[in-house]
Amino acid sequence: MSIMGTTRIIEDLEKLLKKREWIIEQLEAFEKKYNMKTTEFISAWKEGLIPEPDDSDTHGDFMVWEGLFDELTKVEEEIRRRIKH
Repeated sequence: MSIMGTTRIIEDLEKLLKKREWIIEQLEAFEKKYNMKTTEFISAWKEGLIPEPDDSDTHGDFMVWEGLFDELTKVEEEIRRRIKH
């Protein structure tokens, strides 16, 4: 592999790691706001143990929280994939 190719891989990984860090910061804000770990929220939300909130702000938060978790999963999978290659 050329130096340019290696540099590109490193730059891509750095971007993914920064994105991961940002997502984690956002998730931690929801954890603090709702006093619940993301893994607990996702499990309870997907199992229907948390009812759909009537409050649109809370409902919006829950949708964003779920989306951020899904994005974190994708980013971490991509990081693992790139490290293997």
